Amino acid sequence: MSRAARPSRFGVAMTLVPVVVCLVSVAGNGAGLLFAIAGALAALVGVELGRRLVLGVGVAGLFASVLIVGVAGYDPAFVAVAGIAALLTWDIADHAISIARQLGTGPDRRRLLLAHSAGSVIVAVGALAVVLVGFSVTPRDLPLLAVVLLLAGLLALVPALRIGR
Repeated sequence: MSRAARPSRFGVAMTLVPVVVCLVSVAGNGAGLLFAIAGALAALVGVELGRRLVLGVGVAGLFASVLIVGVAGYDPAFVAVAGIAALLTWDIADHAISIARQLGTGPDRRRLLLAHSAGSVIVAVGALAVVLVGFSVTPRDLPLLAVVLLLAGLLALVPALRIGR
């Protein structure tokens, strides 16, 4: 891929926002934080280079960190926020790569990425609300149930990701 087809620095900066949210959300667990840092670095390198495979490996690391802190009994609100942030990382970075491949260095790509990101954040906040409400009506002594609800919510969003296009 030529330099012209790589996402702009703005695309990398937009990806950095949910990456930081995910890192902060899992910071209380050592193993989770380690996976999140490795995943964050790979995801940022992937979007910088415009490589979806590297991005996917990075996002897998972020999701692994979410799973680790969830199974460890971490606060479900933080687990949900970290999971949504990992999903937003993938969505925003993938869209930045798509814009760069389709438009190259043509028109200003910032507004396109900003509009897509804003829409994704609105959907993500709605999903987060559903997860947190679902958790609030379940017994508190079942932390694994929170992980199951989080994963079910994330899996419900997978068709929207259009993996493998």
